[in-house]
Amino acid sequence: MNQVATLSLPPHSFLTDAVVANVSAEGVCTFGDLKLDAAAAKCIADRNALVVKQPSDLPDAVASAVFIPVFVEQRITSLVMLTSRDQMPADSVVPEPVGVFEVWQPVGPYEEVALSGGYYGRMERFENVSSFVRFERGTGLPGQVWEKLTAVIHDDLGNHPGFLRAAGASADLLQTAVGIPVVDQDFISSVVLISSHRSPIFRGVEVWQAASDGFDLLGGAYAEFPDSMTLNRPVRIANDEGWPKLLSDAKAAVSSLDVGTIYPGREAGASETLPDSAIAIPRFDGQTLHSFIVLMF
Repeated sequence: MNQVATLSLPPHSFLTDAVVANVSAEGVCTFGDLKLDAAAAKCIADRNALVVKQPSDLPDAVASAVFIPVFVEQRITSLVMLTSRDQMPADSVVPEPVGVFEVWQPVGPYEEVALSGGYYGRMERFENVSSFVRFERGTGLPGQVWEKLTAVIHDDLGNHPGFLRAAGASADLLQTAVGIPVVDQDFISSVVLISSHRSPIFRGVEVWQAASDGFDLLGGAYAEFPDSMTLNRPVRIANDEGWPKLLSDAKAAVSSLDVGTIYPGREAGASETLPDSAIAIPRFDGQTLHSFIVLMF
């Protein structure tokens, strides 16, 4: 098990923990807490992403958790767990944590997805809107993830034409949303993480997809990064180094503290202001790495 949160989450993060854990061939995954282990077991048994928000199902000081499974040839090889805080630290200038975890999955006879689980904290208005919405395949962030079977980024949500709940997002200070596909042989669900600049889930995010001789950047979003540390398309990285090699070798989600891995295509050095830990969540097609999303904390 590789824990990112013990390395460096910023003090104003929405998260209390960010963990990658391997799943054994017998389907066992442990996080060192009985309640979290029970939730992980349910995620594996249901073969789908899971949002947990009942206080009785969570450790103290944790308001919610989302579990994201990674499939390789019909087997779950790893889980990514993100847990959110119930309140900000006493010395924080941020009054309360703001962020969203969601799982959207197909429903009914039509090609639509609906909310199957979500955590919104105190954002009742946004929660109410989300609970009644359905997205056709290819429409809205969850539907785009289904259509592409690849992670998708929507930044500047209040002004993003593809984010159909933008008015509620703007009012509630949400800035960047990512959709992550959960895919076995077929599409299972879209996991949506919606981050605010005030209490970010992640401070940087990139999506990469396999090309003929490497991986191409599909998109990125960066909170208060200097221009020299952001990427714009076209950018291609090699198959045999960095994230592609780590993910292909592990056949699972991975984390890294290496700035050369976290920031491909840039001259990266130690920095007190930039993220120095990250998780990469892959999507495999059989044994082949199809694409991946990098969450920089």
